[in-house]
Amino acid sequence: MESGPPPPPNAGPQSPAPGAPPPQEPDAQLAPAQPPGYPAHPGWSGAPPAKKENVLGIIGLVCSIAGALGLLAIVVTLGFFFFIGFISLPLSIAGMICGRIGVQKVDRGELPGGRGMSQAAFITGLVGVILHVLAAIIVVVILGLLLGAIDNFEIPDQERRRNFDGPDFQSALLVSAGLALVRLGVRSGTPSGA
Repeated sequence: MESGPPPPPNAGPQSPAPGAPPPQEPDAQLAPAQPPGYPAHPGWSGAPPAKKENVLGIIGLVCSIAGALGLLAIVVTLGFFFFIGFISLPLSIAGMICGRIGVQKVDRGELPGGRGMSQAAFITGLVGVILHVLAAIIVVVILGLLLGAIDNFEIPDQERRRNFDGPDFQSALLVSAGLALVRLGVRSGTPSGA
């Protein structure tokens, strides 16, 4: 039982000849080809899970900033757009409420983040509400002083003779209000020229 010469020792992987295609495993040659443009990813189930956002913080911040801008419009126009206050005050209140609820949800662990945004919404809304209340108090005090001064103001005889039914009625009313303010300044002890 003589066998031929012993086989040569395995020298490891042999490099392919130059220009020849690389050797492939037998199973890879039989596998179906993957369609182009679709990466092979085992276990991919579709879209990634939705990330929870702090929607209350975003809504609260938008409402708070809108309320503050409404108050700014009232102040810049010296109350000409006072009706904006009927919109901007509720926006500030809504922003404050949404911000507070957002902070509480983050603290309870219902939301992964966004505490700072919710806190900013709460603080901005709170400042807006406080400034709206202060602006309303200032307007009421100024109107009270003006109306009180106008009620105490007496029109001189020559002014009484003027007919206020014509187009000069508004200008006469403004002159009367201005005279009432001057007289109010004289009564309070402050010089009218200061």
